Amino acid sequence: MDNSLEELYAYAMEDNGAIYTPIKSKRALRDMVDFACDLYDIEHTVSNSVAHLLEKINSAHGSTTHSYTTQGFIKPIRGCVMELIKLNIARGHSNHDQNNIIAAELLNAGWDDKDISFVFSSIYDEPAGDYGWYEDDPNRAGWQIRKMRQKEMQRYSKTKLKSMGLGCSEHCPCEEN
Repeated sequence: MDNSLEELYAYAMEDNGAIYTPIKSKRALRDMVDFACDLYDIEHTVSNSVAHLLEKINSAHGSTTHSYTTQGFIKPIRGCVMELIKLNIARGHSNHDQNNIIAAELLNAGWDDKDISFVFSSIYDEPAGDYGWYEDDPNRAGWQIRKMRQKEMQRYSKTKLKSMGLGCSEHCPCEEN
């Protein structure tokens, strides 16, 4: 070693502007996926694709899977919103904020208009009227749903749900998603 400790420190501290591009390694990726499979006791062979193994890892870990379409990311309905739907069906009514939460969640989950219309007609169990959440035609969503779809509204965050006094409780499993 030709340099003193002070010289090495000076070299390390100077900003030489060097930017190193990361080296992408398929072998390193595969080794990491194999490690995660071993960690979660997932059987795997060399013939399994990385995508297949990642899917198995996600399901073993309990991660929420998201898929992407031309309309954006599709996320599964959170349990707390599903409970809100069940509660409102049992009560036979819902308020406007709850309707917005339910509609945004179902739209973001990729539900069809007729399925969303069915949920709201199940909550109210009365003719559609002028409220806009469903139509008397079961294959057509109400004007509120159509506008939300047109605006490409995203579902409410768990923080917003909590602030509205709805949805996730402190220890809700949705907290992990």
